[in-house]
Amino acid sequence: MPIDKLREGRAISGTMVRLAKTPVVGLMARAAGMDFIMLDLEHGAYSFETVWDLAGPSRAAGLDVFVRVPELSRGNVSRALDCGCAGVMVPMTETVEQARAFAAWAKYPPIGGRGLSSNGPHTGCRRWSDVAAGMAEANRMTLAIAQIETALAIQNIDAI
Repeated sequence: MPIDKLREGRAISGTMVRLAKTPVVGLMARAAGMDFIMLDLEHGAYSFETVWDLAGPSRAAGLDVFVRVPELSRGNVSRALDCGCAGVMVPMTETVEQARAFAAWAKYPPIGGRGLSSNGPHTGCRRWSDVAAGMAEANRMTLAIAQIETALAIQNIDAI
């Protein structure tokens, strides 16, 4: 899995997608040798329904799906992950408080406070028989990416 490659210090390749709405976009990216696609809800015209429709076939093909949400909010972060995405990028992250809130919303207890929806694309559409183990594995396999884009964010980068 691409997230395991990152943990090993290896590079992964992918592309930002903001226009294509066909579920085969992930299959095409995988066939081209990519490890992930990033669905752009900040500058693209996608809804969470589109994310849901694109994430399933992509993940089934072994491609990770990340989403850049329009802004930091619990709903944006949790909905993107519940659609089956392996990671969320939040634009304009500027402060350590924003980064902490983001991490808390992206991770299950005991690391964060993400709410549990017990079956859907993010669980392979099955209930976890061991909820604690399922949450631990999801935490391990979920990326929270703070996008650093402003002078204030650069000033706070070490804390973020």
